[in-house]
Amino acid sequence: MARNFRVTQEALKQAERLGLGAIDAEEVVKDMARRASRITHPAANRRYRNFILFVTPDDVVTMIGVMGQGEASYFGQRTYDERRSAENDGSSGEAAVERTRRR
Repeated sequence: MARNFRVTQEALKQAERLGLGAIDAEEVVKDMARRASRITHPAANRRYRNFILFVTPDDVVTMIGVMGQGEASYFGQRTYDERRSAENDGSSGEAAVERTRRR
C-alpha cells in the first residue's frame, strides 16, 4: 500500500513558484515524496532529482525547494543508508554516508 502524504498550503505555493503546475501541484509533490530518497541536509530530509523536501514523521510535506547545480552534483555522488536505532535506547538514529564513484 502506498503511503498517503499530505501537502501544506505553503509547500503548494513553493511548488507552484518552482513551476510544478498550479492545477496538479499537490499530486506531483505527493508523488515526489513517495519516490524521494532520504538525505541529511540542513533544510530538508528527502531528495527527488534536484528537488529537496521536508517531510514530517506523520507524512506531511511542509517545504519543497530546488538545489543549486553544485549541491545537486554533490548529492548525486553519495548514497545514504539511514540506520534505525535500537527501539529502546531513545536515540534518533544516524545517517551513514557511502561515497560512490562518478561515471
